[in-house]
Amino acid sequence: MSGGWRALERAKHGETAEALAERLGIPYVLEYDLGYFRRLRRREIAAAAAELVPAAERGEPLALARRGRVRRLAGDAAGARVDLERALRLRPGLSEAKAWLAELDLRAAGARRILVEAAAARPADAATASWLAVARLLAGRPEDAANGLAAFCPTSRSGLPWLLLGIAREREGRPGRARRAYARAAALEPSCSAAHWLLSRLQRGSAALRAARGALDAQPGYAFLAQFMAHEEGDWAAAAARLRRFAFAEPEKACWYDRQDDLLYSPFHEDEYRDARMLLRKFPRAAWAIAMTGRAALRCPPGSPRRAQGERLLARAARAGARHGWLTAWNGLAKLSQGDERGALADFTRGLARQPWYHRAYAWRGALLARMGRLAEASADLDSSIAIDEGYVFAYHQRSLVRRAAGEWSGAAADLERAFEFDSRYDWAFSSGRDPRAEDFARARRELSRALRARPNDSGLRAWRGQLRLREDDISGALADLERAAALNPANALAQAWLGKALLAAGRPVRATQALARAHELRPNVEAYRLWLAEAEHASGARARAQARLALIPPGRRGFEALATRARLRLEDGDARGALRDVDGCLRARGRSSEAYHLRALALRALGRWDDALKAADLALYASPRLAQARLVRAEALLQLGRAGEAVAEYGEISRRHPFLLNEEQRKRWHDLLAA
Repeated sequence: MSGGWRALERAKHGETAEALAERLGIPYVLEYDLGYFRRLRRREIAAAAAELVPAAERGEPLALARRGRVRRLAGDAAGARVDLERALRLRPGLSEAKAWLAELDLRAAGARRILVEAAAARPADAATASWLAVARLLAGRPEDAANGLAAFCPTSRSGLPWLLLGIAREREGRPGRARRAYARAAALEPSCSAAHWLLSRLQRGSAALRAARGALDAQPGYAFLAQFMAHEEGDWAAAAARLRRFAFAEPEKACWYDRQDDLLYSPFHEDEYRDARMLLRKFPRAAWAIAMTGRAALRCPPGSPRRAQGERLLARAARAGARHGWLTAWNGLAKLSQGDERGALADFTRGLARQPWYHRAYAWRGALLARMGRLAEASADLDSSIAIDEGYVFAYHQRSLVRRAAGEWSGAAADLERAFEFDSRYDWAFSSGRDPRAEDFARARRELSRALRARPNDSGLRAWRGQLRLREDDISGALADLERAAALNPANALAQAWLGKALLAAGRPVRATQALARAHELRPNVEAYRLWLAEAEHASGARARAQARLALIPPGRRGFEALATRARLRLEDGDARGALRDVDGCLRARGRSSEAYHLRALALRALGRWDDALKAADLALYASPRLAQARLVRAEALLQLGRAGEAVAEYGEISRRHPFLLNEEQRKRWHDLLAA
């Protein structure tokens, strides 16, 4: 049997643990998610299905059974059942077909009997033993499950049967034996955070904390949350208990994973470094604490002495947690920051071999391969990253860049649109980690012009060029491109949305409202389109309708944009107190946002609270030193507080860096200060 089936065999069918976790209430863990397995193995599943067709059509029993299994992995349970039952009619003793058929419904009356026969025929197969144990657990017979697994586990190199043995022992009322089984599962598969959390749940005191730290080594997401929770709780034991509750409480996840992003992309590098150092002092040998501190140090601005420290710490973390792929991948990032591309590539590859579900490492390796000119390999890695996590924006942007380099213009535009729908900062001139420069805009213009020469009637490409022209204040050119894009494809939501923004910039709010309403109708789940529509309605005089639209605030971090938009509109209406309430909500949702601190400074300025306005402007500039508008608030606050010399210096800095930002009144104020 060739390629696709062998690839699935090497992955042990991958879905086993997730399917069982869903049935038994094992905590969710990324590396065992069935949906991720299916998406990541989509190509192998398709290849295996194609390979098996000729032999299955000839009625060969093993090929029919394998095709049934492939159909099950692809989500076609009915088709799987047809193939497996036919295989067993042709060869009643085919043990693989028996096991795979029973797995389709482990609660069925005959499933346990079939699996007993299959396990006798395949005594070394961990999946069959695990399915039998789960069938017994689901039937309320933990003693039978434990006895069967106790005989099987000593010869198994898989952590899953040990994890199930722990569950069976726990349900038998034997916590001591359950702890030993969970500890063995964690030792065999250290990257499975479920085993660590199940063990931690049965431990007390320092033993519970040690088990929790094992889960943090297994999963970078948990490590980020640990840093956040320890900072918030002020006590590591309380933070660990909260993390353990989180691991078993699905409804909390969306909110907390959203909060994790504030640490992943925090501009407050000193705060992040301080929080990580606090945990490192408490756990000086924990690989995850070493890695968190190293990553925080590495994210400090260029020239900071902490960056060299970060490189050393990440290398140390990779050695301390050599079994965990994400730690090795992070060390790859450190090597990349030193210019060691070959070393980085090797570490990304080793990390993925150890933890193949770590989607960020695929994206990092893909971006590096693209930089090396290995576009086909880069594209495959970025496909894998997106397959595992369809919401990872960085991967879409990187794949858009790869497709541009390969001349796949329509695919590049589609990927960029997908990135934009997740995060409205993305456009053709976007550059990760910094604001676009003049050369970025020039490159984007050249690329889009070349793409449109090749595909003049591509609505997506024309929409992106219109957006670029709008960003460069070429409103007439933007309108020409965007109107053409909308005419080429009236169902192109991106073209309709940017046409609305261009019309609003041209002082035509009613027509802008119509275009944005169409974009929102086409893509109601894209938050930016709803917020832009509210801005257009507000500008056209329909202020009550705009505020009503903004009354819907999504939960958690996703509510930030809606609150920020409402705060801006309230400031325009003179409601500074209402704006301040919304801004405080922004900071609860995304506590490290330069935009939110700038809005807070504006609201406090409108209320005449100059000292607080200055503090807010300083925080905005701390988060984003290039935020010129915050400098204006700062200069005005300094002047109002009687610090004229500092105000003069600030106005001078604005004039030097952003000469077109000062209006006539501000320019006159600055010259008057100079003359005084």
